[in-house]
Amino acid sequence: MKEADWCFFRVRPDNFPTRRLIALSYLLARYHKSWLLQGILKLVREAPPRAEHRWLENGLTIVSQGYWANHFDFGIAKTRSSALLGREQATEIAINIILPFVYAWGEMAAEMKLKRKAAEVYHHYPKLVNNELTRYMKQQLLLKPDVDLSACQQQGLIHIFKTYCRHRNCVECPVAFNRG
Repeated sequence: MKEADWCFFRVRPDNFPTRRLIALSYLLARYHKSWLLQGILKLVREAPPRAEHRWLENGLTIVSQGYWANHFDFGIAKTRSSALLGREQATEIAINIILPFVYAWGEMAAEMKLKRKAAEVYHHYPKLVNNELTRYMKQQLLLKPDVDLSACQQQGLIHIFKTYCRHRNCVECPVAFNRG
């Protein structure tokens, strides 16, 4: 990669690309015996009932240690320690990458039990932190700001926004209010 390929502009130092690559190296090391794919599939398979989300997050969280406990980048020290891959990022990875991937893998490999487990975990995953899109969509759908939505429902709001609202395609939207 060329130096210009690395983007640090408007990126929180804890999210520098360097730290993300280091976190990935720790994940690869954690799952090196079973390889990353089998390790991730096993993580979902073995997630205990009613604690699946914590199990997945714990399997993805990488605590800073050694050099990276007090550096943002090579030669750039920091005063407080933070995880290389914290619980919030682990949650985002679980919801947006791991569970959809494992579901698709289960479908492709005809592992229906794994597919069902991924779907079940996804549907029961607790809510994520609200973001600009989920707050906007709650307002658009006349939902109370403090309504408690699951992560699956929040992802649904984001999907509706990206599919219909962003393109101002209200006529096609399945949840648009009939004003005619």
